Amino acid sequence: MNPDMPFARQLRICQRRLLLPLLKRFHPAVQARVGPWTLRVDLRDDIIGYLLYTTGEYEAHVQRLFAAMELAGATCIDVGANLGLHTLALRDCVGPHGRVIAFEPEPHNFDLLTENLRVNGPSPQVTIHRHAVGAAPGTCRL
Repeated sequence: MNPDMPFARQLRICQRRLLLPLLKRFHPAVQARVGPWTLRVDLRDDIIGYLLYTTGEYEAHVQRLFAAMELAGATCIDVGANLGLHTLALRDCVGPHGRVIAFEPEPHNFDLLTENLRVNGPSPQVTIHRHAVGAAPGTCRL
């Protein structure tokens, strides 16, 4: 138990950790509440999906950095957008006059990215591409 964390949050984390093996096996795609967003996560992802589902956080320091920067009206690029957590954070930071260009080559993660953008409201300033980004043209194995 963490004395610095509210008891209700600790209880929720424990409950979710107990349910995780069953959900992972029988219903791996679940919704997680992360800050102001609702994200569809895949519990078979033992890092990002697990942390977002159990704690509601992943790389919170990156989101705080985005919020501290003057990004209103800026153009931002999210390379390796995964399921869209940072894409959504950037979208909110750049505002209606900015632009976010997100790249995610992995088909399943691209589907999650697309769904998470749809579920979290209009995102006309976001463009997504199912491509990898590298220093030279070519193909690679993920």
